[in-house]
Amino acid sequence: MRDPVTIEVARGAAAVGACAPLWEALRAADRDAPPLTGPDYLLPMRETLARQVTPLCIVARRGGAVVGVLPLGRKRVRCGAVRLRRLVPLAGRHAYFTDAILAPDGADETAHALAVAMLAEAQRGDDALLQRIPRERPLGRALAALPGVTVVAEPRNRITPPIALQGRAAQELRRRLRRLAERATSTTVHVEHPDAVRERFLAFAAMHTTMMPQRGLDAVLAAPSARTRVADLMARRAAQGTAGIVEIHVAGRLAASQVWLREGDTYIAYRSTWDVEWTPYSMGLHVIEELVRLVISRSGAAFELGPGQESYKKRWHPTAEETITARVVYPTWRQRVGWWTSRARWSHRTTRGAHRGTLPSGGQPSTPSSRGTRRPRASFETSNHVDVAATISIAASRPSLSKQASQVSSERSPVSRSSSVAVSTARSTSSKQSAPCHSRTASNSSALHPNIS
Repeated sequence: MRDPVTIEVARGAAAVGACAPLWEALRAADRDAPPLTGPDYLLPMRETLARQVTPLCIVARRGGAVVGVLPLGRKRVRCGAVRLRRLVPLAGRHAYFTDAILAPDGADETAHALAVAMLAEAQRGDDALLQRIPRERPLGRALAALPGVTVVAEPRNRITPPIALQGRAAQELRRRLRRLAERATSTTVHVEHPDAVRERFLAFAAMHTTMMPQRGLDAVLAAPSARTRVADLMARRAAQGTAGIVEIHVAGRLAASQVWLREGDTYIAYRSTWDVEWTPYSMGLHVIEELVRLVISRSGAAFELGPGQESYKKRWHPTAEETITARVVYPTWRQRVGWWTSRARWSHRTTRGAHRGTLPSGGQPSTPSSRGTRRPRASFETSNHVDVAATISIAASRPSLSKQASQVSSERSPVSRSSSVAVSTARSTSSKQSAPCHSRTASNSSALHPNIS
């Protein structure tokens, strides 16, 4: 009879760093583990781009020997007027994959123990959101079988073995490149020297943040200090032969760039960007195709395009593997207050936009009946999960919370409360005179949220 699995939790950067040797030894023994899940990637990436994540590591032991490691972290996420204590991957949203590193013997039992310990750790906060967990791995199966865990799947987009574009996709790319050749000359540049990688990554980051400034993931690279830290990290990996950049130059200027990483014989498309001027010529597909050809020339065993539903990834015919996003929500007081305040802010913004005849974002106004409705939820694949919306709605129906919140706000700042009442009264009077057709929407929002004045 085997010894039972015991769980330990290492908290803090120093304790998690002390687990790195055991973690790396397990990573070398776990041949099926996804790439970029070892300490050589996650620890520097957290220190570089996810400093707001407090690291922790769940360690599973059997008979004194370490048989499983699950690196995680805790982060404060704003939700309405409060900050939730959320359990996230160690590198936050910069983690490429999230998974437990397991010993081959008894991997399913160890993964179940780690999943239960993860739920217990999440209960110390408000919720948990773990993304990009390979579905076929023991941790993915264990989380999908636990009650209270909501799971949504998406393609992993792994190409094994790597192949170039074929058929109509290849013909269309060649046609667009012929059109580009009629306008200007294009060249492909492979950058792998550490100093050159550091210099060219700074150019890549500048173009990346300009192309998609609205994405929060890319907004991190907008800070010069963050760009420099990531450029130094890529240079260190390039010195080890595990990072590089593929660039497309058109008329002597940078038109597209693709950063790639390598772990073993698996190559990973980390991030790509291109100049919007050359978008009609499929610069994004062109630079990825050049990287695929590089992987084929070096006899790479697999190529990771990254999880997601993007249609362009299907052109390389990836495998049918999937990753899952596991979410657990506990009805804590922070969840309730955050839900109410975020709902009230949305109602206030939409009501104000309806009075003015425009949306707060500058879009087209919509009808009052659709202004208060929320977007439909995505279809979740669940396994004995708890209905989060029903839980929050039941908690929100308790009037005692709203009464207590109104009493506290009135006791703390009576002057600001009276001024807000006067402002809202004047605003409602002017709105009734200027836009009587929307007065019903305003009255409904104030009735639903009595604490908002």
